[in-house]
Amino acid sequence: MHLPVELLAPAGSPEAARAAVQNGADAIYLGGKQFSARQYAENFGDEELLEILRYCRVYGVKVYVTVNTLVHDEEFERALEYLHFLYNAGVDAVIMQDTGLMRCTARLIPGLSIHASTQMTIHNSEGILFLEEMGVQRVVLARELSLEDIRRIKERTDMELEIFIHGALCISYSGQCLLSSMIGGRSGNRGRCAQPCRLAYSLQEINTSSSGGEKRYSHLLSPKDLNLIEHLPEIIEAGVTGLKIEGRMKRPEYVAVVVRVYRQALDRYLENPDGYHVQYREQQELAQVFNREFTSGYLFGNPGQALMSVDRPNNRGVFLGRVKKVKRETGNVVIRTEGDLNVGDVIEFWVTSGGRKEITIDRLFLGAKEVNHVPGGREAQIKVKTTQDIHPGDRVFKTYDVELMSAAKQSFTSPVKKRKIPLSIKVKLHPGKPMVLSGKDDLDNHVSVSSDLLAEEAVKRPLTHDNIRRQLDRLGNTPFELVEVDYDLGEDVILPLSEINKCRRKLVELLEEKRGKNPARNGLSVAQFRQKMRDFLNGSPVPAQESGCPIITVSVGNGESAYAAIESGAGRIYLGGEKLRGKSISGSAVESIISFARQSNTEVYISLPRIWQENELHEVRKYVEGTLSFKPSGYTAGNLGSFRLLKSLGIENIHADYP
Repeated sequence: MHLPVELLAPAGSPEAARAAVQNGADAIYLGGKQFSARQYAENFGDEELLEILRYCRVYGVKVYVTVNTLVHDEEFERALEYLHFLYNAGVDAVIMQDTGLMRCTARLIPGLSIHASTQMTIHNSEGILFLEEMGVQRVVLARELSLEDIRRIKERTDMELEIFIHGALCISYSGQCLLSSMIGGRSGNRGRCAQPCRLAYSLQEINTSSSGGEKRYSHLLSPKDLNLIEHLPEIIEAGVTGLKIEGRMKRPEYVAVVVRVYRQALDRYLENPDGYHVQYREQQELAQVFNREFTSGYLFGNPGQALMSVDRPNNRGVFLGRVKKVKRETGNVVIRTEGDLNVGDVIEFWVTSGGRKEITIDRLFLGAKEVNHVPGGREAQIKVKTTQDIHPGDRVFKTYDVELMSAAKQSFTSPVKKRKIPLSIKVKLHPGKPMVLSGKDDLDNHVSVSSDLLAEEAVKRPLTHDNIRRQLDRLGNTPFELVEVDYDLGEDVILPLSEINKCRRKLVELLEEKRGKNPARNGLSVAQFRQKMRDFLNGSPVPAQESGCPIITVSVGNGESAYAAIESGAGRIYLGGEKLRGKSISGSAVESIISFARQSNTEVYISLPRIWQENELHEVRKYVEGTLSFKPSGYTAGNLGSFRLLKSLGIENIHADYP
């Protein structure tokens, strides 16, 4: 393992989990068949989860399970029972969004480590301190934070911080987007995001019927992909523990490539921080496996329009070259390549008119000779079904690299494991006694086995160190590699090589079994937990609502709207919210509104912004302190940080905003 920095990889399927492990992940995150924010991934049934847990434990890789949707009341007991199952199964942590479920989990299953999902929109230190007081061990920060925000947050907390370093971005703060649910009834907070941000839209001017730039700017809400490999040193030095790769919906080969590249880069940093660099080939492989163009996101501030991939919402591949010649009579196209091209690759022609034309290369020529490979810098000739719309000068992109993907697949499907565990063996072998092999791994696990046969004195050819090591080194398809052998041999001793091999196999099996064993946890039985859960839930009833006539509540962002709501009979107003940023409501204006509202017995709650980042903490605190003397009816908190801040100032009457 490579702690305190942890490379965390997505696993949307068992194959993706193996791809992550074999290519160097320190931990993986995955979802079950329920309560996961990626319901359209393959995900894991209970038996599949148990098997992948055993597999990961063998390699010393942690497993975090996402239980990161909002949970309805009728699902609550089932969700808690599932969390109890995960605890007994031995998962290393659960990633959660629902604050109520989190609270109950901390009370009912105190041994289960909880990580706060990015769906919780945690973007300031007050929110982190709130979760720390609840017993949360790690927070996945909102993707919209800058490096400076992260540094400031870390100065105020010892909480483990995790950020996304690679993969898809959302157009909204995670957990705040309602677009999918509003358009198609599929909520991202319930794991069913339909990704409407990747659809094509036209931009229409207000009060006109004309739309602008529909062809050029069709994917107006589709962000580029995050790529922070160049910035790993700054991120780690800012205090980030978890380096998270997005992609539970991606194929296993994608996981293999991205994890391998980041593993190599991270190891270089850990070995020589001052000499850190990223190789050109690594950036090319990251782009080749999938990209919508890359961005550093909000790490160095708001990128504005530069964040967006307006031309296309899917993989654009890497630039291969340009069309040099089109032979329409034979259906051949000549491409001047800047990169390698192979039979089986998939390429796209970005034609001047007619969009893009994709083909899989099944025949490839270098001059008149048919070949399987054309190196970069040469002229490759390919045959296409139709040359219509293809012209000299058109750009060509490679969207699928058959060699890269084949190597990636081999890394997690080959019986010979790519990732190896160092193994030290001590051999004790004396005439008249069984041979004893004692093995020790990198986690200081120890196992010993003895031979069934007794060693004998050799008549002609006694065993040597080399003879024995060759047999012990035959670890083949096992997860282990032999790094050291310690010998305690009698003189002129012999034992059949088959017996040595049998002992080696037995030792390896025992050690693998020991590594994969579920850690002992003092968990309750299902029946005992169910009773404990129901006793707890029945003992924590939701306070009854006061009976009486409902009142009309109006949310307003300026003084004019506030007075209009009060005069129209509103029983309560929520004043401020996001408008606080524009300072459109001064302190004196707030005091006047509250004074006017008292004459109509209208309650006034001052609303804090739903999003305020660490550099705004002082401003938000100052605003609240400045309004306390006006004696508003209460305050409205739109995030956990606001709630904790208000509580720390002694404010009791707090309303929680959605979501």
